[in-house]
Amino acid sequence: MVGRWVRGVWDPAVLPAAAVAIVVALGFGLLVPVLPIYARSFGGAAWQVGLVVTAFAAMRLVSDVPAGWLVDRIGSARAVALGCAIVAVSSAAAGLAPTYEWLVALRGGGGIGSALFSAGLTAYLLAAVPRERMGRAMSLFNGSFLAGSAFGPTVGGLAAGVLGLRGPFFLYAGFCTAAAVVALWTLKPIPRHSRQAGHHAAAAAAPLRFSPVLAAALTSGFAQWWLLGGFRFTLVPLYAAEALGLDASAIGLGLTASALGNLGVLAPAGAAADRYGRRAVGVPAFVGLALSVGALLLADGLMGYVMASALFGALAGATSVIPGALLADAVARSLPDTTRQTPAMAGTGGGVRGIAAGWQQTANDLGNFVAPVAIGLAVDLAGYPPAVVVAVLPALVAAALMATIRAPRAATVPVR
Repeated sequence: MVGRWVRGVWDPAVLPAAAVAIVVALGFGLLVPVLPIYARSFGGAAWQVGLVVTAFAAMRLVSDVPAGWLVDRIGSARAVALGCAIVAVSSAAAGLAPTYEWLVALRGGGGIGSALFSAGLTAYLLAAVPRERMGRAMSLFNGSFLAGSAFGPTVGGLAAGVLGLRGPFFLYAGFCTAAAVVALWTLKPIPRHSRQAGHHAAAAAAPLRFSPVLAAALTSGFAQWWLLGGFRFTLVPLYAAEALGLDASAIGLGLTASALGNLGVLAPAGAAADRYGRRAVGVPAFVGLALSVGALLLADGLMGYVMASALFGALAGATSVIPGALLADAVARSLPDTTRQTPAMAGTGGGVRGIAAGWQQTANDLGNFVAPVAIGLAVDLAGYPPAVVVAVLPALVAAALMATIRAPRAATVPVR
């Protein structure tokens, strides 16, 4: 009965990737409350504290496509394990950094490892999960990251109180080491003599073909992370403090409501994307997400702010399953008809899947990297209403692009 329930809600093949994701996200969350204070302890200015965060994001962004290429060469399991090992070593070294310059360099090196394990996990999912179940797979995968990220900061704050500011860096290294072991143990490659080897060779030789579906996948990922980085984590706290007069605890309550709304919608959104198709779910979800951003301007006091935040989080949860599902559709169009997606192929070199994962991560990271500055400049130059327009434009473009694609309905497996 448990097995039937798991297969009805999520594809069991996604569980190994989810296990790695929750360990990595928990470790990453450890540094959230600690890293700015640790960077400040070197005596730098506020912009130098931001540079430590930017170094990680910038190196991850420029490493995404090369990471996808490497995944195709060494396979998902080795790529994820190597990426986690790089982050583990760089994090432990950052905890021992003698100067601010060393801290920036070592955090930047961690971004390379982050790009590698992210591309490896995405490529694994593209190989292990049938296209018609990818919506549900993405809901579990994203939920794992969300769960780990939610608990990580609490653990990190407690660890800093006991071990000092350097302690969480060593704990993060330990979490990444554990994730590397889990990846090598669970994301297993197929034996060379397997009868799937011929199918894998065909997949490895297939180029990634550009198509409207691929464009929709990349655009929707960019739009989603543009809103998360530029709106949820940048504009919302500023607006809540300056326009609504809320304090830090109230602002945090809104962010928590957003996270809970996100988590509550993930599973039904993934199932709907598989049953009714990506366009049927994605278009209204992205349009609704844009409208929910505008709803913040109508918020009045704490209750209105919390409700607007919860609405944004729920719609963000619905949109989060779409980019990965569309990417699976785009990859399926690039593969030969004789190539089947099976869990047995997932640990091997992904062929088209690795480079597809690299481009998807590039789109996501580009939105997350550029949006905080772009939307912040819009606030400074024109105020909050024009900044909201800047925030929602990519989501509306993604919805318009999805409305024009002729993607087949995704579901061939019934949703129980």
